[in-house]
Amino acid sequence: EDVLARQSADVRGFLLRTSLLGELNASLCNAVTGRDDSAHMLRMLEQAHLFMIPLQGDHSEYRYHGMFAEFLRTELARHHAAEIPALHRAASRWYDERSRAVPAIEHALAAGDLAYALPALSMHGQSLLEEGRVRLLSRWLDPLLAAGALDAYPILQVVHAWAVCVARGPRAAATLLDRLEQRVDPDPEVRAHRLAMRPLFLSLTDQIEQALPLAAAALEEI
Repeated sequence: EDVLARQSADVRGFLLRTSLLGELNASLCNAVTGRDDSAHMLRMLEQAHLFMIPLQGDHSEYRYHGMFAEFLRTELARHHAAEIPALHRAASRWYDERSRAVPAIEHALAAGDLAYALPALSMHGQSLLEEGRVRLLSRWLDPLLAAGALDAYPILQVVHAWAVCVARGPRAAATLLDRLEQRVDPDPEVRAHRLAMRPLFLSLTDQIEQALPLAAAALEEI
């Protein structure tokens, strides 16, 4: 509080509005704040020892110290809450333009911009699953499923079930599979996943005798 109070209004505004970013570079900060002098501001903040941690050897990219960033985000929510969705949307667009799907989706979800986030998740969800990003996918998809936002995206429900199985175990994922099996989906890819999940979940919980005939039937059909 003391450090922030000693700054000018201009510096305080920059600190607060960029606190939502996990990385700080001039281009991204310009996009989020609407400024054109972020490179100068970042150098000035580093020289003032304002909890800046360089991420690159050439000091072109930084992040705030974790505790300082958390404090700044709390102050942003307290004093400028109405601006937060727009700040996240600006960051999401910046990352999307650079084909960086994960932070683009992260900021879009934080902004409540499901019109962008859901198609992007549908496009990248399976590749993220194959990369082992199961905890990230679970964190993203858990609230979306609860809100009914995944009803029109059965492939994301499939990705969610696989991610939960790997992250939290087959018993946690079984209810998600039950939900998937309650719908008749014409997509053969979704059906193939559903047919594969049930015998796998059973085998992972030592129900081998029940799993074998289901696996044989699923293999024949797939």
